[in-house]
Amino acid sequence: MPASLVQSALEFGLPAGFQSAPVLADRNAWYLLQGTLFLIALFTCLLFMVSSRLSVDLREKNESLSREVQERRRLESHLSASLETERALREEQADLMRIVSHEFRTPLAIIRNAADMIGLVGDRSPTATRERLSGIGEALDRLFSLIDRFMADDRVRTYQPEPIRIGSVIADVDKHFAMMGCSDRLETVADRGILFFADAEMMVTILINLVDNALKYSPDHCRVNIVVREERARLVIEVRDRGMGIPERQRAKVGRRFFRASNAKSIAGTGLGIYSARRLLAYHGATVDFEPHGESGTTAVVRIPLADDRGRQPLCESVTA
Repeated sequence: MPASLVQSALEFGLPAGFQSAPVLADRNAWYLLQGTLFLIALFTCLLFMVSSRLSVDLREKNESLSREVQERRRLESHLSASLETERALREEQADLMRIVSHEFRTPLAIIRNAADMIGLVGDRSPTATRERLSGIGEALDRLFSLIDRFMADDRVRTYQPEPIRIGSVIADVDKHFAMMGCSDRLETVADRGILFFADAEMMVTILINLVDNALKYSPDHCRVNIVVREERARLVIEVRDRGMGIPERQRAKVGRRFFRASNAKSIAGTGLGIYSARRLLAYHGATVDFEPHGESGTTAVVRIPLADDRGRQPLCESVTA
């Protein structure tokens, strides 16, 4: 079209004597020029169409590949999270088994000690024998309770809080160490009427572990003090020993699984007692800290909220334990 317009303009606009008029009048040459230009334009359009189509296809394939990559990343992230969850569950299960196996030693030690005493006393003291047999029965009940509760698949069955008085917990702890022949080394100062919301079995286990740890690392002639008080809407239990103490730099690590202070390597132990106490206290939203006591002793300080885990107000004295 531009070529035709140019030809028409030249034919009508130039003078008659123009020397190149025959060239302009050669219509075949102009038709050839127009055909050539048409083919060039046609191929240019075709090339543009093909390149556009290829560009669209390439863009679609890139978007599809991008979506596939994102999906693969999402699946990879999901798989990693699933593997991490499974690993955590396996670790939690193994951890629980270690704790339970550690706690089994407490009633088994009572049974062994009672059986040894029965063997020594024999028929010479029926009263002592009955007491020891009663202790064996209670230790077996505790052992079965541990199996039933800590082997449960659900947390609700494992953690069974209720209103209790600290006096009943201390009484069970005293009875335990009386069966172990260590009651003369314990000295308790407590307001036994303090009422709080907790799992009684767990609290007994926590105190037994703390007291047993204090007795283990204290000289045989030294007493272990248990002090219980109410402080700022919390129940505070202190277990004070006069043992070897904990090095200051290692004090924050006490309670980690299998951790034992550098100065306690010579004394038999697994490093699970305090760790177990921390885990059980976590059910109650409670904590345990270790502070120096005297020149070389240690005080384990347990702080338990006097409100239950559902955010209730501190319990009143009208609630029965």
